[in-house]
Amino acid sequence: MPRIITTTDDVPAFVTDHMKQLISGAGINVVESGGTRIFKTELKQFYVEETDLYKGDVRMVVTLTDANGKLLWTGTTGGSASRFGRSYKAENYFEALSDSLIEATYNLLRNPGFHDALVK
Repeated sequence: MPRIITTTDDVPAFVTDHMKQLISGAGINVVESGGTRIFKTELKQFYVEETDLYKGDVRMVVTLTDANGKLLWTGTTGGSASRFGRSYKAENYFEALSDSLIEATYNLLRNPGFHDALVK
């Protein structure tokens, strides 16, 4: 029978912080306010399924607007990752989620439509 594992951590803050680091690391200037582009995400999936592996999956809807709120681009991105590990270990859940988020962010940055809207 499946067990449901949850967290009391602030998942949106985790996603925000990690995406900022990844996007900044890709050479895009990230600021807290006064930017020319406003980036918003809506998490649709953020979970790990533990079978013989830890299988993470992150899916989100992304919206990019200009500073005045004009929609420049909207779309979805996602990522997944599988990791081996001992059963019910928090570290393995974290790694699968973190790696899935990294893949989702890189998939977004490689999206031609997102990229074009970002640099216009």
